[in-house]
Amino acid sequence: MISQEMRDGLEEVDKALRRIGEGTSLIYQVMSDLPGDSPFHGYLHFLIDAQDQFRKLGSDALEKVWDDVLGRRGGGQA
Repeated sequence: MISQEMRDGLEEVDKALRRIGEGTSLIYQVMSDLPGDSPFHGYLHFLIDAQDQFRKLGSDALEKVWDDVLGRRGGGQA
């Protein structure tokens, strides 16, 4: 059985991952407002790539934790 504290912690991680996605959307908005020849486009693409990698790693880790907690791995029962 999952404790409320663990559930709250996992939900906070999930919220953080969603915020990363919101940040990426904001970066795209800023990029669309910049002139096409702005040197900041390269920097912003770097940030987007970093956020995407972090979100992927975080999502994978969160999925594994939920699988463990819910007993889906190793033939356990939820």
